[in-house]
Amino acid sequence: MRHDERNARPRLCRGRAFAVGWARLPRNAKGVAVFTWALFDAEGVETGTTEAFPSQADAEAWFGGNWEALAQGGTADVALRDLEDGTEQYKMSLAAE
Repeated sequence: MRHDERNARPRLCRGRAFAVGWARLPRNAKGVAVFTWALFDAEGVETGTTEAFPSQADAEAWFGGNWEALAQGGTADVALRDLEDGTEQYKMSLAAE
């Protein structure tokens, strides 16, 4: 692994996160990246997760700017997860109403 890959943040590619390093994940006050989006295909199978975010607001702001690309990449549903306590905050569909 190259040095620049070890220090890179996980990146999103075709609606799926690919970890290329963990050194620079955003952190909350306790030093933990606590929110992430789980991605699901049309059959309900989890296909990946996004990068981790230090707050629910940060995760939701990221989603607001990326939901169309996720939908175009084949993601049908997403769920916001709190990694700190292991709970799913909510799940929603990306399908047009």
